[in-house]
Amino acid sequence: MYLRIALLRALFWIVATTALSTLPRQAVAQDSLTYSIDSSLTLMPSTVIDAAIAGKWRLSTFAGYQRLYEKGFLNELYVKHGLHASLATDYFFNEHLGVGALVGYQSLRVDGSYNQDPSIPVNSFARVLPLTALHTFMLTVGPALSVSLSKRLSLNANLRGGLFYHSVPVLSAYSLRYTEGDLLNGKLVATTTMPTSQRAQLGANGTVSLNYQFTSQFSLGLAASASFSSVRYARLNIAGDFSQKTLELPTYGAQITASFRLSPSSSASPSSAGVSSQPKVVEAGQPVPVCYPPLLDPAQSNLFKIGGIERPVFKWRSSAPIYTEGEQYTIQIYTLPGNKKVYEKVLKEQQFVWPSQLPLPDTASFFFYTVYTSRISEYGHLCRSEPAAGTFSFYKGQPTNQPLMTRPSFRTYAIKLYELPPITVAPPDLQRVNLLLRTLQKVGLLISPRTSSASPADSAQLVTQLPPKLIYEAPVEQSLFVWPAGVPLPARATAYEYTINALDNQEVVQRNYLMVEPEGCYTIINEDTKNTFLRYRGASAAVVPPDALPVKKEER
Repeated sequence: MYLRIALLRALFWIVATTALSTLPRQAVAQDSLTYSIDSSLTLMPSTVIDAAIAGKWRLSTFAGYQRLYEKGFLNELYVKHGLHASLATDYFFNEHLGVGALVGYQSLRVDGSYNQDPSIPVNSFARVLPLTALHTFMLTVGPALSVSLSKRLSLNANLRGGLFYHSVPVLSAYSLRYTEGDLLNGKLVATTTMPTSQRAQLGANGTVSLNYQFTSQFSLGLAASASFSSVRYARLNIAGDFSQKTLELPTYGAQITASFRLSPSSSASPSSAGVSSQPKVVEAGQPVPVCYPPLLDPAQSNLFKIGGIERPVFKWRSSAPIYTEGEQYTIQIYTLPGNKKVYEKVLKEQQFVWPSQLPLPDTASFFFYTVYTSRISEYGHLCRSEPAAGTFSFYKGQPTNQPLMTRPSFRTYAIKLYELPPITVAPPDLQRVNLLLRTLQKVGLLISPRTSSASPADSAQLVTQLPPKLIYEAPVEQSLFVWPAGVPLPARATAYEYTINALDNQEVVQRNYLMVEPEGCYTIINEDTKNTFLRYRGASAAVVPPDALPVKKEER
């Protein structure tokens, strides 16, 4: 008997361990949102974690505490509490209803209060047999229910009926006494409880669990369970009287549960719109399709007049390069400020007209809307793209005696870039200057040309500068300066001047001087810095003054 129980327990744990280790890997390998034959052709948008997406197949495990519910009957087996472990598989016909089977094991230990059983004599020679447990194996089948409470929380319930296989513990007491030859012999001194051949009984069990969805397939939760069955056992008293009895086994407990959802149903969608798609076989070499965010129409209006007959229309198009079949779009409208959602709809068309059941605002109002794409992949997995967002508003019309204010048009500008030549300093005719200096020295009007801080030749320098050279002119959309891509960078540090004029009224928006380095770095400089730099670049060789003549002293 004990060998049979050990084999059944080993078989149960082998099946449960194999299922928990292999099925999750198979589920990940078949997930079209994380697996692709050619990863270079696949984009990976965020997947949907939605507790409302019930998979066609769901594998669940339960492990925890179980206790016998004693309702006043005589518990001659003295079983109290123990452990419960089970493995369940459910198949869902739709988002909520399904059917499944459960295989489980339950062990209720014999309580130590059996030592005070009335059939055990009160003496020092009575010894109790080793207390074991009531082992129960169950196989039940029944309906399953799954209800989504939020995006990540779901409530699951099961009610199943089937067979319960019980192994009753052997309970008794014995005493030791000496006989002739000093041999130790034992004798049963209490009523013996033992199993019978009728170990399989009908029964039922049920669970209610609250699961939290961690990924699109895996969830953890807490479960409350209950079961009801009966167990048959035999009793043999010390007088040799034999009887069979039945004990009801209502139990209850709490367990930790883990669930894996395999092959999500193609009819499941985030909006329960009922749009279905049959699973397709992906041929070798084809990328697994994913969801791409839609592209909003940039030409659509986002200003609407209050009281007008025009209803807002929002348009977009798909951005998926391939596999656009089966795409559906979810549009959501929110108020500003507050971000309160006032409308949501799922549709296959690539435009949305303001619905008649949603009244148009009668005061100035602001809104924003989001549109995202969703579709069912070949393996039945749901993908959802990142949302595309836009804004729109309603405004009041102007009085009839005032002109309507038109939307401001975009201004365009013209940029002009000039290269500034260096300032050249040309010396005068040196021969004439030197002749004039010698003449002044002879007559005594010039003692020494070095007594002055600057020579006349230096002070008579001629400053010349060529006009700026226009090297670039083009229209631009912004009034910010950016070095034109088509203009090469200078070979050495060079000064430039740029102007940005508005084309509508020729207004000068910006005018600045630049110092541009060969590496492309440029700095805005002021006019004094510009002039100093240009003089430095165009400075000529210094003028060398003539040699001074000795001054003759008058003889006295």
